[in-house]
Amino acid sequence: MAKPFDPRKVLKQIANSLLREFFRRRGELADVPWDQLSEHRIEPVFAGWLALPEATQREVQMIIRDVNELADHRGVAVLAEGILARHPDRAEDFSAQRSKADKAMWSYLYAPEVFNDAAMFARADALTGGRLWNRRNGLPKRQLVLRVLLPGTLPSYFTGLRSGLALGWMFVIAAELMGASKGLGFLMLDGQMTGRPQVIIGSLVLFALVGKATDAVLAWAARRALRWQDSYGAMGH
Repeated sequence: MAKPFDPRKVLKQIANSLLREFFRRRGELADVPWDQLSEHRIEPVFAGWLALPEATQREVQMIIRDVNELADHRGVAVLAEGILARHPDRAEDFSAQRSKADKAMWSYLYAPEVFNDAAMFARADALTGGRLWNRRNGLPKRQLVLRVLLPGTLPSYFTGLRSGLALGWMFVIAAELMGASKGLGFLMLDGQMTGRPQVIIGSLVLFALVGKATDAVLAWAARRALRWQDSYGAMGH
């Protein structure tokens, strides 16, 4: 069964740089102010597409529909396998794409034969209710997991780890405030009870320094692990 398809929503899931390259290669939407568009603001793009001749609209819609069909974990796995088999030197570029829709559109632009094969598989799988996927062998392969799938999940993993660490520090202080006999939370409470504001301020400063230091360690580890990702630069700031 085919996935629900809303062209506007699918376009919004694709990075503007990939959409710009897609339409540039087709010689279309040259009047769209791409440099002035914020990321995923696709109203001018959508309006420009609707202004194209009807036959051209249908052609673009078929491609975007294929992108939509491949923008899930199964489609990305099929694309990743094809790229590893045919373009192993591009595996890191594929993994560096942020969203599943970005990975599908990137494959259309830079590995079209892989995209076309995967799109045909997705259409056939949709017609058979998923039975083709269930019979498909070889996924995930060890090389696929280590070189494509695992690197693709690392950015989200590090983001979640840093957010979780920040929440963890907050819960530690809260727990210490409620009944601990030592720790930063206890020092803050003790300073309040004994009328020593310098102890409270010192505890807060120490808490901030420790939290920032642990976050900096994770940011450093993330930069080391994700140095292959061109778009990964702001995470450590």
